[in-house]
Amino acid sequence: MNEKYTYDEIEVLITKVLSNEALEKEKKVVDAWIKKSDKNRKQFEEYSKIWDSSEIVQDMETVNVEAAWKRFENAIEVKEREKKAEPKIISIFSNKLARIAAVFLL
Repeated sequence: MNEKYTYDEIEVLITKVLSNEALEKEKKVVDAWIKKSDKNRKQFEEYSKIWDSSEIVQDMETVNVEAAWKRFENAIEVKEREKKAEPKIISIFSNKLARIAAVFLL
């Protein structure tokens, strides 16, 4: 590891590199640290995998629950309005038949 930087400082620089926020000088420090040993290279690769995985999770967490709930409520309201707007079919034949049957029974 570079003598000027502690391990914690290198981790901060790695985070900056992975988030594309590192300055050129910081990128060079991380590159030098990676090239210094195979252990450092493997450590960087591990950080990189974790970073990539966390971006996927973060994308999934950005779902706007409030907006999703509003869309759900609106869909229910639309369905209820459609049900109320449907014309009720009253069969004339069923009422007539009931009356005729009642007359014959009497």
